[in-house]
Amino acid sequence: MTTDFSMIDARTDGPRFLRGVRTKFASLSPGDHKFSVAVGPTRVHFSARIVRQAKQLLFTFHGAVDRERHKSAPFNGFFPGLQDTHQIAISDPSLAESRDFRVAWFAGHAGFDTQYHVRGALRTIAKALQIERTIYFGTSAGGFAALYFAYFAPRSIALVFNPQTHIPSYHGTLVTRYREVCWPSLASNEELDGVTCADLAALYGQGFRNTIIYNQSMGDRHHAALHMPRFVGALAGKPFARHFLLHSDYKGVDGHVSDHPAYLEWVKAVTACPSDDPRDLLKTWHAVRSLSQPAADVAAAGAASAATSAGGKPMAGTPAPAKALFRPEDIETARRLRAFQEASR
Repeated sequence: MTTDFSMIDARTDGPRFLRGVRTKFASLSPGDHKFSVAVGPTRVHFSARIVRQAKQLLFTFHGAVDRERHKSAPFNGFFPGLQDTHQIAISDPSLAESRDFRVAWFAGHAGFDTQYHVRGALRTIAKALQIERTIYFGTSAGGFAALYFAYFAPRSIALVFNPQTHIPSYHGTLVTRYREVCWPSLASNEELDGVTCADLAALYGQGFRNTIIYNQSMGDRHHAALHMPRFVGALAGKPFARHFLLHSDYKGVDGHVSDHPAYLEWVKAVTACPSDDPRDLLKTWHAVRSLSQPAADVAAAGAASAATSAGGKPMAGTPAPAKALFRPEDIETARRLRAFQEASR
């Protein structure tokens, strides 16, 4: 079965809430802002960094929250150095239901359809800010949300790290507590599939019109074994899979851990690349990574350090440090990035 995008777009999205969202975002001046907009008794909280004349927008979604540290609505922080991109962080409204659970996947609770209302809000924000391009970022449970909302934004880019792709397959204690607080009428975690979109493999397996950059650490065995294969398998062999990029890496750290340098490299690449074509995104990412961490310089620095005597002088026979070498296509990509950034200001 193929998703009918025209029917989805024709749905009514809480008109009063959306009018409030549109009015608020259309009036924001450049700078950082925090505020909330009500949907009946529920409030949706936003944190926004507005940049003058930006034409692209980065939405970010947080994952599980330490409720002892975060007494108010939690948000992802802003990425540094994005001069031509608005950044909007959203806080999961379901966390206000109780302080006795940590994660809700932006999947809603009884009496409040978070996926439905936030989906409408994100479209409204993009229109209010006159955006030409949207990017959705998240890690872990925030990666689940980023994948979900990007699905409903054709030509958008979902940039995710170690995401959950099927809520009932996550750690049972966390899922059970979410179900008990937010969906108390359900008898089992598997029943979540019946009240919210809890299975992204089933959603994306129908076809999609966005681009996905899926990052998976092989040291995170739970996600590598249970969530990544389920999602990748739903796309395998289908024509739309050409808009899927999988980057699997291991940096010597096991478990479900953050990799902030990798987040920033990919965000810089995606926001600098003028295209959503996976080939262009890969070349841009390679150029960004090469410019930020030239492999030749790193290797030369390590060799020079190891070969230096205690007195600080190079040992006899130590070769001169190698210079960083870039392929012609890397230099051309870097030139295109600078030109694109200048034209977007």
